[in-house]
Amino acid sequence: SSWLMPWLGLSVVWGFSFVFIKVCASYLDPFQTTFGRLSLGALVLLAVLAVQRRKPVTDWRGIKHLAFIALLAQALPFTLFAFAEHHISSVAAGLVNSTMSLWTGLLAIVLLPEERLDRTRGAGLTMGFIGILILLGVWDANFQGNWVAYVSCSLATIGYAVSALWTRKYIAPLGYNPTSAVATQLTLATTMQGLAVLLYSSAPTHWPADGVISLALLGALGTGVALVLNFRII
Repeated sequence: SSWLMPWLGLSVVWGFSFVFIKVCASYLDPFQTTFGRLSLGALVLLAVLAVQRRKPVTDWRGIKHLAFIALLAQALPFTLFAFAEHHISSVAAGLVNSTMSLWTGLLAIVLLPEERLDRTRGAGLTMGFIGILILLGVWDANFQGNWVAYVSCSLATIGYAVSALWTRKYIAPLGYNPTSAVATQLTLATTMQGLAVLLYSSAPTHWPADGVISLALLGALGTGVALVLNFRII
């Protein structure tokens, strides 16, 4: 299938992203980590557009949908995951993130008429959620002691699920170039997050080399390149 290889590549890139977020947590607060990855991702894609001689999306019908996705799929969930990884491991955060496909399945059944619930899908969704709960060890004291972090991750994944369906229903039919659409989306998200940084953050006290490299990779690959792949797959 044409989507399979990009999907596998996206899985690898986003899998490593949780490690990069954890490293960034050693010197940046959640708002700063998110602003850094968004701004770097936006710069990379705007540079690609310049080389390709393409323009970002400028018409209002696209901007309003991309702004909604920027908030729901980037600014808020990236901050929630960055907050969570101050309290739980990158492995745990990645496991919770894997529920995104399950939430998407549930929401698709509710919102998309062509996606109907049958026994196979129902069994698959049920087994998926039970499997994640077992892997996380919800009975463990460590899980119970960090429930706020796990709830934050869960809210982030629900935001991802809603944005995936929103993109499919409202943005994909507009026929935008994926790089143009995502570059615009990230620029909007960076603007939103910049306001949050000005209001709630103070300047970092140190800049460790591994942290700077992790932020660069998180922004360029885990945000810029990954979101273009995600848009193409949807």
